[in-house]
Amino acid sequence: MTSRTVLLGLILTIGRLAGYGVFAVQAQEITAYHQWTAPFEYHGPARDVQEGNVTAPTVRVGVLTSLSGNGSQYGIAMKEGADMALAEINAAGGILGKPLELIYRDDRNDMGENGHQTVKLLFDDHVWAIIGSVHSGCTHVAARITLKAETPQLTTVSTDPTVQMIGSPWMFRCLADDRSQGKAIARVVFEKQGLKKVGLFQQKNRYGKMGGKAIGYIAEQRKTPLIFRQYFESGQTDFSEQVNLARKERPDGIIIWGLYSECAGLVKALRGAGIDIPVFGADGMVAPEFIKMAGAAAEGVVVTYPFDDTRTDPVTKRFIASFAAKYGHSPDSFAAHAYDAVYLMTRAIRIGGLNKAKIRDALASTRDFPGVTGVISFDEYNDDPREVIFARVENGRFVPVKE
Repeated sequence: MTSRTVLLGLILTIGRLAGYGVFAVQAQEITAYHQWTAPFEYHGPARDVQEGNVTAPTVRVGVLTSLSGNGSQYGIAMKEGADMALAEINAAGGILGKPLELIYRDDRNDMGENGHQTVKLLFDDHVWAIIGSVHSGCTHVAARITLKAETPQLTTVSTDPTVQMIGSPWMFRCLADDRSQGKAIARVVFEKQGLKKVGLFQQKNRYGKMGGKAIGYIAEQRKTPLIFRQYFESGQTDFSEQVNLARKERPDGIIIWGLYSECAGLVKALRGAGIDIPVFGADGMVAPEFIKMAGAAAEGVVVTYPFDDTRTDPVTKRFIASFAAKYGHSPDSFAAHAYDAVYLMTRAIRIGGLNKAKIRDALASTRDFPGVTGVISFDEYNDDPREVIFARVENGRFVPVKE
């Protein structure tokens, strides 16, 4: 008996108990998780409501990020990219005849602190939109607040698929999520490499849990289930347990889903133990510090690569040259996506004006935006359906893998 049949029976029983006899019931077809698959549309009144200080001297956009705490490497890179876009936009005349102003709030990679800082951006700083955050858990917290406050939010880092599953018409993401990365990794590992015995090490945080869940499910659907899945802790430095498991299970390859610091230690421990098999990872490993910390052990590691810095289009080449001149080092994915996000939000404000719902509408209608990370479009779920590419660590740097 299906749950739908049970529900229909319950309705009929209630009708009899209420003295109505048996009555005709029009069965309604309900799609499982329909709130996750229906297009994210806004039907409220905000387009016709004037709120916020439209006479303020600047146009304020909030940036939620992790400038301290675990994950600060990503947040600092994000700030560099955003600041560079800010300088360019204001040098070109600003937005709506005013300077653009970015208001930074440091959530310290902590969900509780993120809630406080999101509220401050909305009700103390009076921003028109928010970019951020880094940690997917933090982005979840902010997304629920921006939904309630009807304020556009755009994440440039958080890849947890469930960020979009709350169905908020105000929440956007301009990079590939864990499901897209998981499918791409599975294709490389199981199809192109032809590996049969693959193990997974995942960090015990939301990023590792959700990414590991995605790749585990995809592997099972492909009838090539992972031979083991094991967590490692945030801040962990002794990886002997993971090394011993790899020695015992003898996998053909290993997938690691976590952040750069711990992943560098894990890769170094595996290679130091003589485990010389292919290692694959997701975008949390794509930071210069991963290569610096792992050293020679990083060579040959293949990762999803959200920013191809070998792109030859003029927009990307100019960005890379200008960024290196400004900061003295090359931009990473987190800087590049933040740079794109500021331009995306600026474009939306120009189109929508100082009205949050119209800014949201302009973001939702974005198609083929020429970003430095690639061409950006938002689908009906406010996600970026771009293709996932890969890079291999060669001679101490990430080198895009050309198909």
